Formats: sequence, structure tokens, C-alpha cells
Amino acid sequence: MHEAWLHTLDYSTAVIVPTRSLANTLTERISALHLEQQQQVWEAPNILTWNDYLTLLWQHNRDWLGREYGIHQLVSSNQARLLWTRVIEQSRRQERSLALLNVPQTARAVQRSWKLMHDWCVSESSLRQHAGEDTRQFLRWVDDYRQQLDQRKLTDAVLLAEVLSARDREATFLKKAEY
Repeated sequence: MHEAWLHTLDYSTAVIVPTRSLANTLTERISALHLEQQQQVWEAPNILTWNDYLTLLWQHNRDWLGREYGIHQLVSSNQARLLWTRVIEQSRRQERSLALLNVPQTARAVQRSWKLMHDWCVSESSLRQHAGEDTRQFLRWVDDYRQQLDQRKLTDAVLLAEVLSARDREATFLKKAEY
């Protein structure tokens, strides 16, 4: 790995990485660079995984999210999977065609699909326009999942990122409008 960019990082820098092992590796490399330069004390950059970064954003925006959206808690990935499991289990009880469904396995797949849908900016309305039966079932689960979150005043990482990015887009638009 080319390490020249590591010299440019300081305490005011945030580096977002996909895995905790990469965060640990970068932290060790930065420490080694400082030690090679014979520094005994330094302020390290913030090296965070995406989920840690979202948690930090949640902590900094908690009051605003509560006032604007009525959201009072960020659920972990495991808590979100439990909600997906409940939603799928409830629909399985109501629909005979889902009787043989492996609920835990389906919940993991649906949770991944939910994240991918948002990662790739695929709207629910575009999915509804071109939906086969499996996609329609997925969208029913999405509606039920959103309802579960709303009733409990919760959000997950996917929706948190969406709300915060919309806020940033709006703030940028307002700044441009002022010029």
C-alpha cells in the first residue's frame, strides 16, 4: 500500500473504512510512522467503520432527529434483523404461500436487499412499477418494517444515512440559493 497519504492525516481527519480490521491496520501503520519520526505523542486521526461513523452521526444529531422525525433510538444490525424476522414471521402466519419459508435465512436476505436498495439509490416506487411477485412481497415487508420502526420511534443505519444525506442536500441547496 502506498503510504504517502498517511502522512497527511491529523486529528481533524476522519477516515471511513469498510472493516474493523482495516481500521486497526491503518491505526497501526500511522502509529508506526509517528514512531519512525521519533514522535512520542501525537493526535491520531479518527478511523471508523461505516457503522461506527453512522453511530457517531446519530449521537451528534439525536436531538434534531427526535424533534424533526420523532426518532428516539438507532437500532443495531442485529436488532434490525430481529424486526425483519418479526415482520416476515407475521406475514408467514397470514399467507399460506409463505408457510415453508425459512424465516431467519429470509430475514438476512431481506435485510441485505434493503441495504442494497438504498446503496444503489433504487426507489421503492421504481421497484413497484416493475415488480414481480417476489418483489411485491419484499415491498410489503418493507412497508411493515417501516411501520414497526415508526411505531417504536426507531431508525436503522440505512434510514439514518438517508435522512442525514437528505438534510445535507437541503442545506447545500439553501446555501446555493442564498448566493
